[in-house]
Amino acid sequence: MALSWGMGVPGEVQAVDADKVNVEAFAMWNAAMAKGDFDKAASFFAENGVRIHPVAGEIKGRKAMRDFFAGLDKDWADQHCTVTWHTGNGNRAAAAFYWEAKQRSSGKAVKLPIVLITEWDEKGKQTWSHEYFDTGAFAKQLE
Repeated sequence: MALSWGMGVPGEVQAVDADKVNVEAFAMWNAAMAKGDFDKAASFFAENGVRIHPVAGEIKGRKAMRDFFAGLDKDWADQHCTVTWHTGNGNRAAAAFYWEAKQRSSGKAVKLPIVLITEWDEKGKQTWSHEYFDTGAFAKQLE
């Protein structure tokens, strides 16, 4: 299946299977966050990688991503991502998933559908990603 957002140059050789590393990163993130190991949770992120997030804005670099994950843990318990769909083409991948967590301050549970589009380097590190979710629907779950 050809994807218009990820069409490669004919004959181009990709050094990474982006779909595979993307799915592996979700599994690693779930395990690392469950243990509070934020360095491990951010280890899939390139040293100079960029994540665009609907609430946090632009997160630049592995250390900033680590700090973002630590901040999530401060406010949210029992975090878990469940991938419901994924695909890749060359060094780009996309996934739809649910992020489920319980807000520590209120005890309210959320289940947020998210779409994540990623690019990966030849070492299997995420160099760029853009996360999409409905911030209004998120806020409504906390009412």
